[in-house]
Amino acid sequence: MDFQMDEPGAAQRYHGLLEKKWTSVIRLQKKIMDLETRNATLKAELEVPGRSTSTTSTNNPDWIPRAPHRHTLPGHRGPVSKVAFHPVWNVIASASEDASIKVWDWEAGECEMTLKGHTKAVMDVDFDTKGDLLGEIKMARTLWGHEQWVRSVSPSEDGKLLVTASSDLTSLVFDRTSGEEKLQLRGHENVVETAEFAPVASYAAIRQMTGIRASATDERAKLPGCFIATGSRDKTIRIWDGLTGQCIKILVGHDNWIRALAFHPNGKYLLSASDDKTIRVWDLSLGKLHKTIDAHEHFVSCMSWGRTVTGAGSAAPQLNGIGRDKAGGGKEVKKRVNVLATGSVDQTIKVGRIPREIPAASAVD
Repeated sequence: MDFQMDEPGAAQRYHGLLEKKWTSVIRLQKKIMDLETRNATLKAELEVPGRSTSTTSTNNPDWIPRAPHRHTLPGHRGPVSKVAFHPVWNVIASASEDASIKVWDWEAGECEMTLKGHTKAVMDVDFDTKGDLLGEIKMARTLWGHEQWVRSVSPSEDGKLLVTASSDLTSLVFDRTSGEEKLQLRGHENVVETAEFAPVASYAAIRQMTGIRASATDERAKLPGCFIATGSRDKTIRIWDGLTGQCIKILVGHDNWIRALAFHPNGKYLLSASDDKTIRVWDLSLGKLHKTIDAHEHFVSCMSWGRTVTGAGSAAPQLNGIGRDKAGGGKEVKKRVNVLATGSVDQTIKVGRIPREIPAASAVD
């Protein structure tokens, strides 16, 4: 560059030019390093035996999310506290501490509407089973038992049981109809943030992991509510026998509080979201960590697996996206769309999906 510093105004004109150039170089180097890291990850996946390819993916029910995500959805002005999928349409709702609810088209990655009216943080949101209502709460019964705040409540697949997570370090199982307390789950050393009933599809893997054998004459062993997973601020996940209340497995691996749990539709995996900014995928049959996914730039506060089902008669939503195969030759199979959403303190929602579907698990193991 040919210029004379003694020209009038030259010093001011070129002041800071070198610093700007160096800043641009540093940004370019960072982008190159990110691309190299991503390239190394893809190469490692190519070397994995039995990996999914474009020709095998439609037949492979074992899809697991991976970075980069399909969509990053910005828009909230506060931490995202809950994400919930519509049972029929490609729609997701998100609740936030900014006192709003947003409704998104997760396929297109676009915000369809923002719902305002709350004056304080919105901590929960969900659709009804048909997808006609969003966020309506009706008081039906008060359940007593916890000594401190209740952090979460989740129903069993058949809706007959409820499991809670509480700041009093316990989880309780209630009969939804009578309100009777059925079990107390004690063992965590810090606040229990989340609790989920294991779907019937996961029973075989859990029994293989723990060595538990189900009696052929015990009808309870085939019903929803046999196993429960809890996640805690003590950085552990505990798997419980839902019939006896005994802890049968502790999963250790997260470096910070565990905020959310989701069972994989195929029943083989358990996914956990944490304040260590990751999602971890656990192999239930082995009781070991299968994969770690870098999810967000800040704490991962919530997580949800899609409920949309495709296939014969899928217009009528099924509980938790579960359908049954049609008996006989040329059977039509309901399939669950592969999509996982997470929300974070970084004020974004991330949606991970590949164009493949999971055959919906049978309601009977």
